[in-house]
Amino acid sequence: MTTFAQCAAPLTARGIAVFPCGTDKRPLTRHGFKAATADSAQIDVWSAAHPDALVAQPTGRGSFVLDVDVDTGKGVDGFVTLRANGWDVPATRTHTTRRGGAHYWFRVPEGMTVGCSAGKIGTGLDIRGTGGYVIRWDAHGGEVENANDVLDAPVWLLDAIRATGKKDDHSAKAAQSLSQVAGSEIAEGGRNATLASLAGSMRRRGMTPEAIEAALLAENAEKCVPPLDDDEVRTIARSIGRYEPTPSNPADEQTIMRLAALAPIDYDRVRVEEAERLGIRVSTLDSLVAQARGEEEESAGAALFPGVDSWPQPVDGTALLAEIADTIRRFIVCDEETVIATALWCAAAWLVDVVNVCPILLINAPEKACGKTQLLTVVGKLVPRALQSAGISPAAVYRVIEKYRPTLLVDEIETVLRDNEELRGLFNAGHSRDSALVVRCVGDDFEPTAFRVFGFKAVAGINADRLAETVTSRAVVVQLRRKLPGENADRLRAVDPGLFADLRAKLARWASDHTETIRTARPVLPDALGDRDQDNWEPLLAVADAVGDQWGDKARAAVLTLCGQAGDARRSAGAELLADIRAAFDVRKITRIAMADLLTTLTYDQESPWATWRHGQPMNARDLGKLLGRYGIKSKAVKICGESPKGYDLDQFTDAFARYLDIPSLNGA
Repeated sequence: MTTFAQCAAPLTARGIAVFPCGTDKRPLTRHGFKAATADSAQIDVWSAAHPDALVAQPTGRGSFVLDVDVDTGKGVDGFVTLRANGWDVPATRTHTTRRGGAHYWFRVPEGMTVGCSAGKIGTGLDIRGTGGYVIRWDAHGGEVENANDVLDAPVWLLDAIRATGKKDDHSAKAAQSLSQVAGSEIAEGGRNATLASLAGSMRRRGMTPEAIEAALLAENAEKCVPPLDDDEVRTIARSIGRYEPTPSNPADEQTIMRLAALAPIDYDRVRVEEAERLGIRVSTLDSLVAQARGEEEESAGAALFPGVDSWPQPVDGTALLAEIADTIRRFIVCDEETVIATALWCAAAWLVDVVNVCPILLINAPEKACGKTQLLTVVGKLVPRALQSAGISPAAVYRVIEKYRPTLLVDEIETVLRDNEELRGLFNAGHSRDSALVVRCVGDDFEPTAFRVFGFKAVAGINADRLAETVTSRAVVVQLRRKLPGENADRLRAVDPGLFADLRAKLARWASDHTETIRTARPVLPDALGDRDQDNWEPLLAVADAVGDQWGDKARAAVLTLCGQAGDARRSAGAELLADIRAAFDVRKITRIAMADLLTTLTYDQESPWATWRHGQPMNARDLGKLLGRYGIKSKAVKICGESPKGYDLDQFTDAFARYLDIPSLNGA
């Protein structure tokens, strides 16, 4: 039996990247054609897992393929289409396919991008270019003609491709926007809804029913796993009703055009009043203005994040925060500091465009049944564009933040971030506006692309305050506890939906009215806080000061309490080691100590981290030296009772104790 590796060898030897597909021609790799490689080690791994796999090659990297399909069962014969149109295919490299069709290889013209299509230039004629792939039937015994000649594409073929490109320009943009949500594949559970959304988007862009049907059939063939039946796709295309994008009243249409001509900041100032004058919802006005500007709202984004109608009258900040605090107390049993911090964080999330730091709201619970998920859900009902998930991949994080700028909410964070350095890095990067860019290679050409990941994130977990210090130091940590028998909390499922809708509307209005106040705010930050905690709490304190009426005092009292509770949990292993070493010197009342004696002291307590430091074994001299080396402290010969063992003088620790242990108390003691 010839294995996948053996079939692929002639191609990879020439540097051609390949990947495995099943007999249904579906990729067997997690990332599809993007995983293609010529690396023999990876090829061997794939071959061991899928010895009978077909060899597939991505297209669009300098060449594309005219795929002439022959399927007698469906009455499809691409050669008939070629003859009917008088199209002659030049003697370029040609592979015979399994069912008697052919793959004709051509060079991509300079300055032109050739994508993928199915049947658009004619029945039985598919194009495989950028974003596509073909099975290399020649690797499995298929015939090859003109093996050494990949020619320029004939004029008739390029004209046919360009013609379909002009007709489907809008559909390509719609498909691209949906693909960023759905990924390179549309899974079985979302095929109908995604294709329906795409059809609606294309109809709103003015495409004809025939063009929509052709585009949906192509998307279905290329991305749906498994594809829907063609008749079902045609039913979806025919079911899309006509969308009327403009007002029927000429006077209203003039108003929309006038508003569309305004700068965004000027439009924000008048949108509420204009919507009231027109007698429509603010979200409806926003949609009409966006259409007039040519900024068609994508259906997928609209479904994820419904618009919020700003409260029609100015909102009193004191009353609003009091209402939010009462709502939190209604559903969550927690300390007052947690209520204050959460209410301020939710208000600050509406001001993401003007603050310079987006602290993570870290909801921590010591055990199950403490209400962490309920509080995360309450937060999600109070913040703008909430996107709640029990798990999210790094690629999804930077794409969804760049595209929609949501408030991201993630439960079970201790599981999500476990052994996921890339995701942890993205969370950290989104903390500060100055560092909130990540660069990733995207597309078939692996083009370096910058993504903005700046935004508010709320996470919840059990013992989440023990996450990596790089995460907790960027967080406002709020603590929960299990309620006692006499403590009561309402269930969210019984609440009137209008409660949170009104609070969101009021938050939107208050934030809009105080944008400049927060943008220029420089709140007084407690000196007892470290630099990072000052950064985290600055936007929350700015909101508290803007509200006034003692909220500033309450917020500063809360920050001192909460940061004091989190201080020990955020202490690094090195700082904890320094504290235990200082205790060893103090208890013994000595100024020098042998390394062996110090290790015995550190590991004596079986509950200390040093007793199980090395995978359950006690810390050794090498571990100790490595940790202390971070602080510039190295062992040396010390004179003790006439001997000179390796050890340390107390003076060696003076600088480290002062820098990392001798800090003011956060509780003002």
